[in-house]
Amino acid sequence: TTTDDSAFIAGRMDDDIDHVFINGERTDALPGEFAIQVMLTEGDNAFTVAVRDAAGNSAQTSILIIRDTRSPKFSVDDIEAKDGTITKSGDDHFATTDTIVFHMRVDELAVFTIGTSTQEGEGQFNIEHGITEGTNTITIEVADPMGNLAEPYVYTVIYDNTDPTVTITYPSDGFDTELSEMVISGVTDDTESKVWINDIPVGIRADGTFEMTVALEDGDNVYSVRNRDRAGNEGTTSVTIERREKQDVSESNVGVMAIALVIGLVIGVAIMYVMGRRGASDVKWEDEPKSPPPPPPEEPPKDNDGWNEY
Repeated sequence: TTTDDSAFIAGRMDDDIDHVFINGERTDALPGEFAIQVMLTEGDNAFTVAVRDAAGNSAQTSILIIRDTRSPKFSVDDIEAKDGTITKSGDDHFATTDTIVFHMRVDELAVFTIGTSTQEGEGQFNIEHGITEGTNTITIEVADPMGNLAEPYVYTVIYDNTDPTVTITYPSDGFDTELSEMVISGVTDDTESKVWINDIPVGIRADGTFEMTVALEDGDNVYSVRNRDRAGNEGTTSVTIERREKQDVSESNVGVMAIALVIGLVIGVAIMYVMGRRGASDVKWEDEPKSPPPPPPEEPPKDNDGWNEY
């Protein structure tokens, strides 16, 4: 077998023979030996070499020369992560384990090379290859025993087994309120991931933040936040919000409170007045002037004293 387009057929014969026949065509040769160049086509090339001496005696032999310049034909039927999964997001492939399995098919015996590792295969077989955290570009080179190379197969996979980190920034866990709705805010460290709050998808801003307005019922309200990256890894957290029953103040209660307040003020003023009067009556004034005694009554006039009879 050769990859060349020609070959030499060489041999020995009797010394009195100076020519040979290659596939019936006479070719001159040196007495006793020959080395004749023949042209080859792709695949099998069969040649019959015959000689004849002067007496007419003949002998012949056959030789098969294979020309092989065709590269092996192979295909990758499937790719999987050993004991894990491979997911596709856009043009990227993500693996959750550190070993990739290639399911191969080839039409002839061939040597498969990945980096410094080689493996022979024919027909259907598998190739396992280890990967590291991050982006892995895997190139598979395939050659037959003659060294004919096929077009390399290149596969890029990202090994990611780290869960994204999601945090609720508001409200705090156990927060209580009388409101009927509230905004839940949070942030994730993976801006290309997806977020759900109680299985409702939430948009993520360029800086990783997100928020959603939720309705609150009386009592405890538990909201679960789920964050999944493109590799399928998930991070979760939750927050509990307690809604208290709102205390309503009725108009009648306001009126009663107002009346009680007025009565209290009136009673207070009255008490202060009485105490003020009592204090004033207990004070003695030494410099206060005394009233003069009343004049004595006049005596009635006596008889014939100052009176004239008529």
